[in-house]
Amino acid sequence: MAEALGRAAGRLLRPAIGALGPRAEQVAMLEGALQAARTLQEHGAFRQAAPGPQRVALALPPGPAFVSALWGCWLAGAAAVPLGRGYPAPDLVHVLRSSEVCAVLASPSAAGEEGGVEAGDFAGAGRAAATEGVEVLLLDDAPSDAFGRADGRTAELGREVLALLESGKAAREQGALVVYTSGTTGRPKGALWGHSNLEAQTRAMAEAWSWGPGDEILHALPLHHVHGLVNALLTPLSVGASVCFLDRFSALGVWRALIEQPEISVFMGVPTMYAKLLAAWEAMPHAEQAAASAAAQRLRLAVCGSAACPVPVLERWRALAGQLPLERYGMTEIGMALSNPYAGERRPGSVGPPLPGVEVRVSESDELLVRGPSVFRGYLGEPEKTRESFTADGYFKTGDTVAVGEGGYFTIKGRTSADILKVAGYKVSALEIESKLSGLPGVSECAVVGLSDETLGQKVGVLMVWGGAGEQPTLEALQEWAAAAMPRHHLPRALRCVDAIPRNAMGKVNKLELARFFK
Repeated sequence: MAEALGRAAGRLLRPAIGALGPRAEQVAMLEGALQAARTLQEHGAFRQAAPGPQRVALALPPGPAFVSALWGCWLAGAAAVPLGRGYPAPDLVHVLRSSEVCAVLASPSAAGEEGGVEAGDFAGAGRAAATEGVEVLLLDDAPSDAFGRADGRTAELGREVLALLESGKAAREQGALVVYTSGTTGRPKGALWGHSNLEAQTRAMAEAWSWGPGDEILHALPLHHVHGLVNALLTPLSVGASVCFLDRFSALGVWRALIEQPEISVFMGVPTMYAKLLAAWEAMPHAEQAAASAAAQRLRLAVCGSAACPVPVLERWRALAGQLPLERYGMTEIGMALSNPYAGERRPGSVGPPLPGVEVRVSESDELLVRGPSVFRGYLGEPEKTRESFTADGYFKTGDTVAVGEGGYFTIKGRTSADILKVAGYKVSALEIESKLSGLPGVSECAVVGLSDETLGQKVGVLMVWGGAGEQPTLEALQEWAAAAMPRHHLPRALRCVDAIPRNAMGKVNKLELARFFK
């Protein structure tokens, strides 16, 4: 198994090694990875730790330095724990404590006078590290001549990387990544991924979505979640494709990059991003709209995920770009499991059939169960929770209610614990109601929650952002419109209009917290 994991880690890096000559940027990232690995290996806590898994937190913004730090962890035989950018210290204390990291890798650009991470988006990480007594190790920023210097020693660099891969095989058995769940249904849990899990996941997506070395992705997603880290970064790197990082998402920034860089062929985002891109496009002068539309139409692939995308948003993007965004389904614990086809029919509101190598089953209660080599190893420090999350024959219990349509296409009805309402004895999907209400002119976005009701058991509550002309709709007006589009037990019974619906970094809504708006 150690040799297999060593080969898996080698395959993750091999596209970069194979492109050392013509792609100096990746050479420089490998040079940075070697420096990061040496920094870790020389660190006292890392060297003197008792036998067992070594984990290192990453507090770096999107860019080549993040890739170098991640690869450096693997070369040193450690698992990486990416930290959320802009997260407050108490949240990150939980991450550092539960994952038992021995060090935090950070960039000097975030360092204060005392050498800690005291400024910018990772200030919370610096305070959390101080609270937990974890040392912050600063990685050298790449000098301006790093590309040329690294490109002159490709053969030596390749030998050093492969030697470290060989020497660290046993250590890498301990794992590759710890990714924390989003916490929308409870306290975030650390999901441990092995190198074999990563290889299976990147291989499945590369095959299903036709990734190739000639692709370039515009990357605007957070790197502490599977969507941004595995789908949008490790998968393109695994085939030797290019990654163009944006420091952070902005609708105009994405449009500018797509217009000015015609080599970009792939974009991935969450539904909120697509809604903002469409709103920005509508506000552009006609000439800019034409340039943006042409840029969107050049994309080989646009992927939408991490939350259900309202069908009206999907259709508006199709009208602009000439293709539906490819919707897929995954979780922190399983990676990507279901996907609309790249070349076949993409059905709005559906997440398609299983990806290659993924086994699925639907339980008697309509819960999706998933098994396969990409499924995670377990929750850190929570063996009982891990055992409860699997069936006796090894299927992971996703907690999502699904329906299966023609051709094996799956539709996600929602989280069983938060999105499946029990109204007057009926099972009601909050996501179905949200999708229909999103088609009402003037509704910018909405979220549906179940509220306790003595007569109905639960009633439908709607949190809405109104962007239309005129006054916000009353509950009675909303019910009148909805009565023509949905069954009576789906009708809203409570309405609150807000300026924005609270979402996390991946555009997900914590439904349990939204009930406070109705008190």
